[in-house]
Amino acid sequence: MDDLFRLALEAVGSSHRAAFVTLVETHGSAPQVPGAKMLVILEGDAHRIAGTIGGGKLEYVATAEAVDAIRDGRPRLVHKDLLRDLGMACGGRASYFIEPFGPRDSAIIFGGGHVGLALARVLDVLRFSITVIDSRTEFANEKRFPMATRLVTSHDPEVLDTSVSTDRHTYVVIVSRDHPTDFAACRYFLPREWAYLGVIASKSKYARLRRDLVAEGFEEDRVARISSPVGLPIGGSSPEEIAVSIAAEIVQEKNRVGGSG
Repeated sequence: MDDLFRLALEAVGSSHRAAFVTLVETHGSAPQVPGAKMLVILEGDAHRIAGTIGGGKLEYVATAEAVDAIRDGRPRLVHKDLLRDLGMACGGRASYFIEPFGPRDSAIIFGGGHVGLALARVLDVLRFSITVIDSRTEFANEKRFPMATRLVTSHDPEVLDTSVSTDRHTYVVIVSRDHPTDFAACRYFLPREWAYLGVIASKSKYARLRRDLVAEGFEEDRVARISSPVGLPIGGSSPEEIAVSIAAEIVQEKNRVGGSG
């Protein structure tokens, strides 16, 4: 059992997501006893397992369900009739709990100005891993953003390619110093994988951006996923109030689709 927890810590340290599958109850003939535990680690599109809840068809199905749980971030309690559901001759019933976990959800804040700083402070309290991107070193520095895990002082796409990674647990907020920079950043992140992409803009400027993106060949369904004007409409115009509205929208999306376990 200690080996499983060690592997789980190593997985999180390597930024992999994983899930424990624990057999919690059995009736009749079953391949393992309650308390048996398996670890499923997702590594890109592949996965590996350690430990066992009994092998065979039960373990095969539970592994696939664990991968689904890792991807949507939601724990689940599963009940199986081994004969009816899985065709296992031993019969019996088994229940197992799938508990996904992983590193913190990540937030990428493109822009280190007043709103970016206020947002970083809020998201730090919410336990996001924070990356700040701003080509101005007087804005993107450790003194200004002590909570940031990573600071990137370039807008060059080649630099971003080697400095920033995204996945379905990444929340991107674009609040840079001007609209051309915002829109260029949007074009950079739009084709990548993310859970949320918010761009600060007025309704009219976002309408123009949306038309331009579709005209440039971006899929309309994907463009429609952009949140702009960014944040929930809670009122207020100070950087702190805007940051709260953006953070609220991120939390809303995170809880809708499932975030870190």
